[in-house]
Amino acid sequence: MRNGKYPILQAQMVIRGMTRRDLAEQIHISYVSMNRKMAGMTPFTLDEAIRIREALGTETALEKLFGPAGGGEKTAVSGQR
Repeated sequence: MRNGKYPILQAQMVIRGMTRRDLAEQIHISYVSMNRKMAGMTPFTLDEAIRIREALGTETALEKLFGPAGGGEKTAVSGQR
């Protein structure tokens, strides 16, 4: 899996053997859109973040799932902290 902005999300995907393409299909967005979001070029919407968490079958908090590895920075879910 490529390096990206969301190490916790990517780790959850690896654990489940899920690719970006798989996840994009499950949450009904294009693969191109998923790549742009994973690269931090565009933010995930709250609805997309919730659908991702559901697709992964995890109860990990959105702030942790979409936050930076070090914490303390703004998350990529439409302006949430």
